[in-house]
Amino acid sequence: MSKVLGKYPELRTDGMVVFELLGLTEDPEHPGHLKMPSMKNVPASDRIFDTGTKQYVDIALIEDIRDNGKPKLGAIWFTKSNGGKIAIRGKGFQQQEIYEYLLLSNYRQDNPNRDKSITPIFKLVDKLADAKAERLKRDREFMAMKVAKELKDEMVRIMTLSRGGDKDEDMEILRGRIEDWAARDPEGFMEAEHDPITKRKAVIQDAYNTGIIDFDESESKVTWAKTGGTIVVIPRGTSFMEGMLTFSMRDKQSEATYQELIRLTMGGKKKQLQDA
Repeated sequence: MSKVLGKYPELRTDGMVVFELLGLTEDPEHPGHLKMPSMKNVPASDRIFDTGTKQYVDIALIEDIRDNGKPKLGAIWFTKSNGGKIAIRGKGFQQQEIYEYLLLSNYRQDNPNRDKSITPIFKLVDKLADAKAERLKRDREFMAMKVAKELKDEMVRIMTLSRGGDKDEDMEILRGRIEDWAARDPEGFMEAEHDPITKRKAVIQDAYNTGIIDFDESESKVTWAKTGGTIVVIPRGTSFMEGMLTFSMRDKQSEATYQELIRLTMGGKKKQLQDA
């Protein structure tokens, strides 16, 4: 196979690689044990695409040649007793053959050249890549929790608003939910925390809902509800939310108005506005 198929990661004589059956889960009825068939085999012959010659070639794991000249195919089994894994060591010609075959197989999920029409059965366990991925996952979780714990109270309320929650609940409850979110979905949490648009929309909407600002549709004008002072006249054809969002990011003065909305949106009598 190696002569025909060119380069692939070499398995050193002192090395070892592990292939793992897909879909391994813990048996809920027997904690600590895998839920999988007692044995699962991988077909010992395959037809793959040779990226070197740009042709399809037949490969097989040949164990021996019978007296009639026909090949005897080897057997490849993932067993429950071995934890659904096959460990291949670099010593020995047979081990190298099994390694080559499994590496090139269409049944290996992480084979970039595999035939996607074939249902994969196993994957190569890349311990280094897995370790890096696990560290990255932990780093993301740590950073998300750190950010969540360091949020100011007003930002906790704003992020609660942005998710459609009740900002007026007890702060301990709100913080608990935010931290649960960060732990459960660190990437989603960090993306939301860095999303100024969604947070601004939540504040603006709440400022209207709680009667801090009014919107006169006939004049397309946003005013302070208490004083009647004009905040901004929104261009015709532009929705209330789009107009206020654009205004809030226009300059230092409009940013100051937005910060005042943040300060004031901590309660109030609610009314409804459709974000057109």
